[in-house]
Amino acid sequence: MLRIFSFLAFTVLFTPTLLAEPFWGSKASQPINTPAYKLKAGQFIWLDDVPSGTLTATINLSKQQMYVYRGSTLIGISTVSTGRNKRRTPRGSFTVLEKQRYHRSKKYNNALMPYMQRLTSKGIAIHAGRLPGYPASHGCIRLPSQFARFVFQASAVGMPVTII
Repeated sequence: MLRIFSFLAFTVLFTPTLLAEPFWGSKASQPINTPAYKLKAGQFIWLDDVPSGTLTATINLSKQQMYVYRGSTLIGISTVSTGRNKRRTPRGSFTVLEKQRYHRSKKYNNALMPYMQRLTSKGIAIHAGRLPGYPASHGCIRLPSQFARFVFQASAVGMPVTII
């Protein structure tokens, strides 16, 4: 009986800690009237009440921001961290090739990439990650955790993504 109690106590106390993943950025959207240029690293805007239509995304490398549209309506803006000097994020038109809620990089020491949406066969993806306020990744587009979750839930494989 003591063994069962000890096991249950360990499970309740330590399992959530062992399974927890890092959380990056703001936990809630900024007010919808916040100008995009005033967003600080890790902040985002997301409209909960969105119209129907095809989801598309645009990443602006010079502004370090991502814009998400449903049809022609802008429903989300977020700060991002893209590829640094020697590992730049590629420009162009892409589509989401694969989605994985829990993903670990085979290329970069098993790095955690929550809400991963793969854009290229060479490993470029959109995912939650650290947002220092400047390009710092190995080419991926890092998002605040909550924004990454919203985009992941709203999108589908095949979503068009433009990187400018």
